[in-house]
Amino acid sequence: MAVPLKSNLNLPNQMKAKLLIALGALGLAVTPGVAQETPLRSGDTVEIRITGVPPEEMSIVNARYTIHDGGAVRLPHLGAVTASGLKPSELGRRIESAYKSGEIYTRPIINVTPDASDVQRVVYVGGEVKSGGGRIPFVDGMTLYEVIIASSGYSEFAKKEAALTRDGRTSIFKMKSIEKGDAPDPRLQPGDRVIVR
Repeated sequence: MAVPLKSNLNLPNQMKAKLLIALGALGLAVTPGVAQETPLRSGDTVEIRITGVPPEEMSIVNARYTIHDGGAVRLPHLGAVTASGLKPSELGRRIESAYKSGEIYTRPIINVTPDASDVQRVVYVGGEVKSGGGRIPFVDGMTLYEVIIASSGYSEFAKKEAALTRDGRTSIFKMKSIEKGDAPDPRLQPGDRVIVR
C-alpha cells in the first residue's frame, strides 16, 4: 500500500524523519509527489509501461530501458527519444506525444518509473553515522536529514555537521539548524556524497 507524503507537512524535520521510519516499519511505501521527481540522466534505467493500446503492442513497449550516453532511450516504433534532463512524468508525456504525432497510437498512456534497483541511483554516506556509511538507495524527494536517519543516525562522536558533495562542489550544513527547522533540509540527487562530521 502506498501512502502519499506531502512535503509541505508543517512538522519539524526530526518528526518527519521519524514518521518516514514508522511508515516503513509498517510496510507502507512512501510515495513522494510529482513535484519531487528527480531529473533523469545518462546511465539511468527506467521502466516504461504503456496502456491504451492493443495487448500485443503493450508487450512490445513495456520493458526496462537505459538512457544512453547521448541522453536518449530507444523505443519501439520511435527510435531515440531524448530523456536526459527530464523528470519521469515529463518523459512519459514526451513519449505519448511522439506516439500520437507519429500516428502510431491514438490514445497511449505512458508511465515512466526509475528503476529502484539501478546501482547508479544511490547516495553515498560516510563519516560519523552509526551504520558506518555506505550506499543508500536514492528515493525521489530524499533529503540530507533523511539519508542520515537511513544510515542509523549520528554516531556518538558526530558534531552534527554534514558535507554534501555534488558535481565536484562541497557545501557544509549545520544539521542542528536543519533539525530545528531554522534552515532548509536540502533535497539530494543520485550520486551525491554525504560525509557526516
